[in-house]
Amino acid sequence: MRELDKAVPNHGANDVWETQIHISGVTGIERMESLGFLPVAGFFGALTVVVALVLLIACTNVASLLLARASARGHELAVRAALGASRGRIVRQLLAESSVLAAGGCLCGLVMNLWLTSMLYRIDLPLPVPLRLHIAPDWRLLCYLIILAVASAILAGLVPALKATRANVQVALKQGERQVGRSKWNLRSGLVATQVALSTVLLVSGALFLHNLLRANKADFGIDTKHTVWAYMRLAPDKYPTAETERLLIQRCLERLRALPGVESASIARIIPLNDSITNGTTLRPDSGPPVGITFQFNAVAPDYFRTMGIPIVAGREFTQAEHPGAPKAVVLNQTMARRLFGNANPVGHTITWGEPHRVVGVAKDSKYFVLSENHEPAMYGAYLQQRDYAVNLHFVVRVNGDPWSIVKTVTGALSHLDPTAAVETKPMSRAMALALLPSQAGAAIIGSTGVLGLVLAAIGLAGLLLYTVARRTREIGLRAALGATPGDVATMVLRQSMAPVLWGMAAGLMLAWFASRPLGMFLLPEIASGDSGSFLAVAVVFLIVAGASTVPPLLRAIHIDPGIALRYE
Repeated sequence: MRELDKAVPNHGANDVWETQIHISGVTGIERMESLGFLPVAGFFGALTVVVALVLLIACTNVASLLLARASARGHELAVRAALGASRGRIVRQLLAESSVLAAGGCLCGLVMNLWLTSMLYRIDLPLPVPLRLHIAPDWRLLCYLIILAVASAILAGLVPALKATRANVQVALKQGERQVGRSKWNLRSGLVATQVALSTVLLVSGALFLHNLLRANKADFGIDTKHTVWAYMRLAPDKYPTAETERLLIQRCLERLRALPGVESASIARIIPLNDSITNGTTLRPDSGPPVGITFQFNAVAPDYFRTMGIPIVAGREFTQAEHPGAPKAVVLNQTMARRLFGNANPVGHTITWGEPHRVVGVAKDSKYFVLSENHEPAMYGAYLQQRDYAVNLHFVVRVNGDPWSIVKTVTGALSHLDPTAAVETKPMSRAMALALLPSQAGAAIIGSTGVLGLVLAAIGLAGLLLYTVARRTREIGLRAALGATPGDVATMVLRQSMAPVLWGMAAGLMLAWFASRPLGMFLLPEIASGDSGSFLAVAVVFLIVAGASTVPPLLRAIHIDPGIALRYE
């Protein structure tokens, strides 16, 4: 507010700035818990894990190549050791070489960060309030990059350095560069399998989000989002001091909205589905059975709400003007709530005691209330005009017989005319529902792209390692060919050695992906979260195709080795 005072020095105490601008913190676990933002924190926590997995894949890729390179330098390192270089000195030299790679990678990452952050600022997020992502690099980012560079150098270079300096000096000097060693191949195979496993986890997670997004775009939310408009109106807190004065304003607003051309119906609700929720955990006492402890979603709605939102009434009726403040309390249950309280009996006409008696006047079809992942949550609707508390935020819903965008400005103008001091925002309901699809969109884009990056890294690592191995075993392959081995025998040997770590890594990755999909279920549709074998199968097929393609260059090189030249190869 101090910054606002500087920018607008002449605004008065009763100015609209004082009544419409509210500043509060949005960070900290306590604040996020109070606003129900823990799913958002969980989502960004998952993205942090994804980034860490990509870094680990890259480090494993570099480690496998450094290990192969250290194997080729076995004779050189043995000579250094024989001339008096300590193992620690050789390890430091190899770590210094990997540090150069890590520093170069972090520098490229910093350049990409500057480019990507400028793009993030242009993204228009479908949030209830206007929000722009403005992320500027600072000293904390520089420190983070330094830590990443050091960690990457250690992760990628330490194991190859220790492995290279563990060899017997006398044996290495005698065998020269022809020393390959079975244990080194096994370690490199393990690194390839690790890359494949981690990439599989990312690819499966991305495939789940992508499948979820495709299904969510066609999913039935239980409400009509194609012909409805949501108008949000924030009132000045001191302009309507009582619930009665606010009710008069609401009545005038509804009359004005219903009179607009192209409007079929209009109503008001305490909250809008899939944007906010009111969850109650309590004990209800139906008149036809024992008390029931239940947690349910609650919303207060006015007459015509169900017709406006396209929610069918399957029994009884929806609210009418008969549910006025002085009338007996009335509620509408959804199908799940009705079954929980009354079984298969018709609940219409029965009474539920919730502090005071509430008569059930109707049963509405189930719909989505808070998140897409919910599955038939119990819900209760109360009559809006019978609520005693005062609400600063008003949520109007309007049903139109044409394009919702065509009436957005008209609705905004009508509400602003009735109260010029109120902040009014109007959007089609489909746009409002975009917030519910945001996790799926972000997950499909970010986790999917990082999964593809991991797949590319794994394929490059596998192809490079096989090319190096074929080059190192040129003499052996030539000898096999001279002794009668056919190109098919050579190809089988190369494929067996190349696909074994891929298959082991894929099996481990699919298992890890299944465990990883459990916590991700809070962002997925129930049918996707409960088990999506199609995504797992698709990732396995794609990985086998890519892995097979990456073995083609080394395979062609191996089967075209000339035995005469290979036997003279050193």
